Amino acid sequence: MATTPAAEHGKGNGNGNNTTLNALCLPCHYINNDIMNNKEAVLEVLKKEGTAMSAGQIAEKSGLDRKDVDKAMKELKDEGAILSPKRCYWEPKA
Repeated sequence: MATTPAAEHGKGNGNGNNTTLNALCLPCHYINNDIMNNKEAVLEVLKKEGTAMSAGQIAEKSGLDRKDVDKAMKELKDEGAILSPKRCYWEPKA
């Protein structure tokens, strides 16, 4: 999976230091919210991993904040797009 330096994402703080992203570069398609919203990012991670995951695991893989993952997962659950095969773990509805 290709990664892109934080500077190319336009996420810098304006003084040349790109401190708003952690030191690890994240895949472009996970952090470019102009193209993909949080719900789509959560679903993409779940589908790609192919196994039930916790919100913390999804946040780690997607690069999203945990609170954004929780909000997206609540919406996905309400829409019936994800289901929980066991407590605190989620997978996309087949």
